[in-house]
Amino acid sequence: PQRTLPGLTVQKLCADSSTMERQFRDTGYARRLYAILQRGTWDIDTAVCVGIGSFSAEWQNRWRSMWQLVLFLGVVAQCGYNDSAEIRLCAQEPCFSSLDEEFLQTLGISVVAEGTERHISPRTFLYAPFLEHAVLMSVFLRDKDPKLYIGNEIRSDHKTPALVEYNGIGRKFARGRRYWVLSDFELHNDALNGMFVYFREEGDEDED
Repeated sequence: PQRTLPGLTVQKLCADSSTMERQFRDTGYARRLYAILQRGTWDIDTAVCVGIGSFSAEWQNRWRSMWQLVLFLGVVAQCGYNDSAEIRLCAQEPCFSSLDEEFLQTLGISVVAEGTERHISPRTFLYAPFLEHAVLMSVFLRDKDPKLYIGNEIRSDHKTPALVEYNGIGRKFARGRRYWVLSDFELHNDALNGMFVYFREEGDEDED
């Protein structure tokens, strides 16, 4: 099992998360993201987060995972701002420790060991920050129609047989959707840079 940072507690993770959420709101990155989201009309009932990494691992990348979580929570808050219905939150990540799971529970996020893709519907926000392309395509976007997707670009320039198939899945998913590329994130060099946002704007038609 992955080692957790000595002395780290749920209370410390919650405090870090609250501080980082306040810092995030003041960034140009957040302002651009929220301006993009204002172009959509949201009726999200489920938010699915996959491949985010551990928040408690004894390595530097845990801060990257924390910033990615902050973005997830910020988008959920924006999408649910004018809706009294509660959005169900769930996350899947094989690297989660028991401390990570306890921390996520305090945020109202259920940890799912496997099969998270079954929760994806036309009313889902799918968040997959830098998930492996093959997994994203074959598991989470194949025959799926989430309302909002934020994560990697869905197309690849490589020409292997598998990627030809995955690019076909990506083209099908992109049909009728617009996308935006988020600028570099000011507070961490590699946490959120180059994230893509995909959704249909009101009035966009799905083309066959």
